Amino acid sequence: MSIKKAVRALHGSLVALMFLGTWSHREGLAQTTFHVNGSCGDDSWSGLSPKCQAPDGPKRTIQAAMNLAQGGDVVLVADGIYTGSGNKWLFFPDQEFTLRSASGPEGCVIDLQRSGVAFFLVADEGPLAVIEGFTVKNGSGSSGGAAFLHHDADATFVNCVFTGNSSSRGGAIYAETTASATFIDCVIRGNTALYGGGVCLSDASDPTFLNCDISANVASIDGGGVFVQTFGTTPRLVNCTVTGNSAGGAGGGIFVAAGPATITNCTIADNVAAGRGGGFACQGPSTPTITNCILWDDGAPIGSEIALLDDPNLGGTTLTLRFSDFEGGAAAVLVDPGSTLNLGAGNLDVDPRFVDSAASNYQLSPSSPCIDAGNNADVPAEAANDPLGTPRILDGDSDGNAVVDMGAFERFFCQQDLGFGGPGDSVLSVCGEELLSGNNAELRLANALPLHQVFLIAGLSSNPTAFGGGVLVPIPILLLFPLATGGDGELSFNVSGGHGPLTIYLQFVYQDPQLPGGFGISNALAVQLLP
Repeated sequence: MSIKKAVRALHGSLVALMFLGTWSHREGLAQTTFHVNGSCGDDSWSGLSPKCQAPDGPKRTIQAAMNLAQGGDVVLVADGIYTGSGNKWLFFPDQEFTLRSASGPEGCVIDLQRSGVAFFLVADEGPLAVIEGFTVKNGSGSSGGAAFLHHDADATFVNCVFTGNSSSRGGAIYAETTASATFIDCVIRGNTALYGGGVCLSDASDPTFLNCDISANVASIDGGGVFVQTFGTTPRLVNCTVTGNSAGGAGGGIFVAAGPATITNCTIADNVAAGRGGGFACQGPSTPTITNCILWDDGAPIGSEIALLDDPNLGGTTLTLRFSDFEGGAAAVLVDPGSTLNLGAGNLDVDPRFVDSAASNYQLSPSSPCIDAGNNADVPAEAANDPLGTPRILDGDSDGNAVVDMGAFERFFCQQDLGFGGPGDSVLSVCGEELLSGNNAELRLANALPLHQVFLIAGLSSNPTAFGGGVLVPIPILLLFPLATGGDGELSFNVSGGHGPLTIYLQFVYQDPQLPGGFGISNALAVQLLP
């Protein structure tokens, strides 16, 4: 393979990026933005400006701004802690718009102070009613400590954290009566209830949990993390971690008492039940399906991982389990008389070799037998990426076939980081599949200046040389290509494999007069192109 062809291939990828605009920078457009600022706002103002000044300054309470929003608008909430009237029992007044925090759940907190719930959605909210980037804590309600969803409440929750909430059913979230909300990239942690320490689903509701972390929740009775009850309730959990939850009865991680729950590419680990089914329990007329999952290191006196329980009034349950790694195998599953365990193809009973489960890192180590051990046909379309943003189906064992991994995380390969670099906080990575012909990896620059020109430099040799207060590695430079970051200071694009064997050295440089030497310099990578 010639050096000229390798450089041409890299150059071609960058040209496509330049002219097609494929980097992952996106800015949303809205008809009107209404601002909220709990520190300096006033509900008598219009909310049309973030500047705290009459007459158009921000609203003081969240609901005051929501009452004005129309379809397609955005209610933008400034950082702060929001309490009291106007910041709880929040609802969408017959419109679908986006309620968004200014900088994410770390900075924007709804503290319910043990009185009421944050979101009360009962008006047929559709999926375009979006709630994004809030922490909700210290809520208390009879059904759902943080959110109550009823009657076709199909709202979309994105990047929200629910913690320290409590109720009788669903410590954080309760959904009923055909509510079909979607939760994406949410954390449900440290909540308590009698049933469903984190989540309780009932009465033909069918929400979806995608890329969510459901952990350290406590149910006094059943379903430490999730409790599913009543006929027709059909939830889906995809790419979720259900870990460290506990129940005083059955189902330390998940308890399904009715309905055809579907659990795909989830990691269920380190949960505990005082009764039966440390990781997962199902009972009565339920027909759940578990696919591409890992159930490991859960604990219970009977059925440490899985328990299939007979209901004295409604009969037994049927669980279908395939392409999953569950500790102890079929012999360790508790199956009550009248219940049925349907074992499909591809199941394992081997240590999944998490990176560090003691530190809650449930990614797969390079030697994990769960790599490329799942079934691609069972991966839903919306699960294109795992919770860390890694493409969901990769060739993790480099055998030339891309097969989904078991569990919530897709094992990926990162090119060698050489360190070096210099001033600034920018970080360069190339991660994904090993760069064989037909494979791809994502090149990503993070923590650079927002909306700023940056230069990707590439070379075929490593010759660390002092420059601009730092060190450049690809010397001599064969390629210098101008790009631009998005509003988040990031850019990314795919790099194609093949054209090797060859090593290309990459690094980013950008001007920044605030840094010593006037330049920001990322770390350097040695990228291995394979045949």
